[in-house]
Amino acid sequence: MNNNVTDLLNEQEIKTDIMRYKNNGTSFWLSILAIIADVVMFVIIYKQKECVPDFQMGFDLLINVIYMLAVFLIAEKTKAYNKKASYAAFIVAAIQIARIFWIPLNYLNNGLTVVQFGWCVGLIVLSAVSLVAAGIVAIVKNNKLEAHLQTLEEMR
Repeated sequence: MNNNVTDLLNEQEIKTDIMRYKNNGTSFWLSILAIIADVVMFVIIYKQKECVPDFQMGFDLLINVIYMLAVFLIAEKTKAYNKKASYAAFIVAAIQIARIFWIPLNYLNNGLTVVQFGWCVGLIVLSAVSLVAAGIVAIVKNNKLEAHLQTLEEMR
């Protein structure tokens, strides 16, 4: 085998081995981006003067807090290459897409302008896309790390 190819393979093996000791920062920060997008969406909605405290607002805030806690838990678990958390990210992303038809649409009828509605929908989509990306990155890295660990185990 050519020395350049061998050096490249060794470099890839070393990078993969480092994953055992280094967190998955990409998935973590993509999940944090999902939380930030959701918070900005709620700020857009709740800064409206027409937005008055009622049961719907309380329920929305409760769901938003649960969403943020769930996504933070996903962020922490995908950071540790947890494959189940990757699948949870896909489920939460699907729920986030479904929320488009509930939260911004509800407030569009209650004082939200079309431009603000567009921003809210865009932020929810950004949140969902970043969760999907976090899940995909975590699965790919998890599979790579598992294969590497399996190779190390076979070498023993």
